[in-house]
Amino acid sequence: MDVRRVINVELAGRKYPLSVKTNDESEEENIRNGVKYLNGKMIQYQQKYKDRDVFDYLVMSALDAATHMLKYRQSHSPDSLFDKLRNIDDKLSIFLSNEQ
Repeated sequence: MDVRRVINVELAGRKYPLSVKTNDESEEENIRNGVKYLNGKMIQYQQKYKDRDVFDYLVMSALDAATHMLKYRQSHSPDSLFDKLRNIDDKLSIFLSNEQ
């Protein structure tokens, strides 16, 4: 059975109750880190772009987070890893053939 509990987070000055699995500490940690990241990005955007709406800062922060996530996924995809391994194998083959 999936037992859940409520945690409270504050994002963009508003409080949100969120449900997390009781036995999964990493879920709560990921949520809290995500909130911390977005709040930090919002502060950066508020300092850089004055006189904007809070929603604008939140959207820019969410876009920044999504872009980072997509770059990470792309660089850690199975195809990308396979290409890197193939490149290492090719270099090793060339190195070993020159040693003989």
